[in-house]
Amino acid sequence: MNKILVVGLFNHMAGTEKVVVNYLSMFDEKIAFDVLAYGSHMHYFDDIFKKRNINEIIIPRKRDDYFGYLKALDSVIKLGHYSTVWLNAGNLTNIDSLRIAKKYKVPQRIFHAHNSTYVGDWHDQLLSRIHSVRLSSFATDYWACSKAAGNFFFSGASFIEINNAIDVSEFCFSIKSRRIAREELCVSDNCHLIGTIGRCADEKNHSWLLDFFASYIKDFPNSKLLIIGDGALYEDETSQIEELGIAHSVIRIRKTNDVAKYLSSLDCFLLPSKFEGLPLVLVEAQFNGLPCIVSDCVSRECSISNDCHFLSLDDMSDWAFLCSTLCREDHCLISGERFDISEAAPKVQSLFIK
Repeated sequence: MNKILVVGLFNHMAGTEKVVVNYLSMFDEKIAFDVLAYGSHMHYFDDIFKKRNINEIIIPRKRDDYFGYLKALDSVIKLGHYSTVWLNAGNLTNIDSLRIAKKYKVPQRIFHAHNSTYVGDWHDQLLSRIHSVRLSSFATDYWACSKAAGNFFFSGASFIEINNAIDVSEFCFSIKSRRIAREELCVSDNCHLIGTIGRCADEKNHSWLLDFFASYIKDFPNSKLLIIGDGALYEDETSQIEELGIAHSVIRIRKTNDVAKYLSSLDCFLLPSKFEGLPLVLVEAQFNGLPCIVSDCVSRECSISNDCHFLSLDDMSDWAFLCSTLCREDHCLISGERFDISEAAPKVQSLFIK
């Protein structure tokens, strides 16, 4: 039996974690999976742990107990008898699992890139650049969420593109969900509700979005903005909302387990990110039938509908024109099979060594 150690997931549910959960839920039960957690239990994995009998292994956080972390990680890989170590990451700051896996002769060592540039402060970026030189010594397989991510991380080396796939049926537009969500949010039927979903982090560019909406609402006062996401910049964004005087028209939800419901409540989806790998939420929004306006800093690989539009962040008037004229479809996208988890999972499963 294949035995695979999944590494690199965090204790909050973000895009990378959702992608991995989607795949794990569809892989053959003959494959045994252990998932590495840092510091505490990953509650968002509870359902999949039970459904698939996946084993969670908790080790110390590296920043809290460096030597305890290294000792525990070494022990897990040494005693685990793994056929594969699958490292998921948006940068190269930590490749310890691949280094140790090589030490214990784990035959398949995958680095799966989930971003199209290095993230973090100058220290993280420096570490990533240093480790990029060493990566080929430790990894046997290169995976990437998009061509842009693979070309950036692997510098011309061959890689396999792994689509950020979803359960398509889950994200179909629902008029019932739309009514429920709008009632919950106190949004009338005739209100033009635009929104975004993503962490409160610099790369998601919520600051730009708030400035845009402050201008947009002057011309379109029957509009509201929904932002779903939590993170380091949450309080900064709250202060910006107050300073712009738009608190009465901005709705915020820090966390939700029902993204599909809120997508159905929207009339237009905006993604002004400074960079992305291949944003899972944009795939979900398009399958929901939403018109999407996206920063041209994001790879066009994620466009799977005829209603996904890429614009420069330099001209808010273009964003305002499209936002005010586009109309959502009351049905889900029916193309884009490569992002359908039922189609993608068997192909990815075949890549694990037997």
